[in-house]
Amino acid sequence: MLVRYGGGVLAASGSVGGQVFSRNRYGNYVRARTRPVNGQTDRQMAARLRMSGLVELWSTALTDDQRDAWNQYGAAISMTNRLGETIKLAGFNHFIRSNSCRLLVGATVILNAPEEATLPGADPSLAAEIDATDNKVEVSFDGSLPWVKEAGAYLLVYATQPCSSGRNFLFKRSRYAGNVAGVASTGAQSPAEIELPWEIGENEKMDIVCRIMRADGRLSSPFRCRAEYPTSP
Repeated sequence: MLVRYGGGVLAASGSVGGQVFSRNRYGNYVRARTRPVNGQTDRQMAARLRMSGLVELWSTALTDDQRDAWNQYGAAISMTNRLGETIKLAGFNHFIRSNSCRLLVGATVILNAPEEATLPGADPSLAAEIDATDNKVEVSFDGSLPWVKEAGAYLLVYATQPCSSGRNFLFKRSRYAGNVAGVASTGAQSPAEIELPWEIGENEKMDIVCRIMRADGRLSSPFRCRAEYPTSP
């Protein structure tokens, strides 16, 4: 759980004692913590295997010089946590962060730290349109961004769980849906059609969450757009 102190506790994010602390546009709030019914799904088990394998690689496969390079990369990158504070992650965290996403899309693990100490920026043009006929989403992106024509780069696409169109606050947790691969010759084509990991129905909406991953392992922070079930003309 993250806590920011001032004249008392100014902000908190996370869970403790059966309660979840978070914040939305109306301010801080607390809700009861809910636990998943099944914590051993195939998807969860696969994620744990990816994580444990990468931890083992960090300890046994990387040289001291490679670990030092990841640490230097981490020291040069400023991140923002859930409280909006600027933080630095250790090289180990960046190694896991980048390579867990590479394994998710079926790419190979990168042992060497990126030489460019920056993160890809968000795509402000991101848009998504639900295809009601086959439970897919068309994701539109800026075709001029560098990743689009870079072999080994990807746009990772996630979707939050659908909820009623009348609900003001959507679920924050998202599930991986698919990816768009960069193409060196012609560039990735926008819009790209992605199969949704959830069933979405009439009068429902979700957020489409994306991350850009460059071929050298640099991974952007998540950025999102709203997608709603199409209304009849």
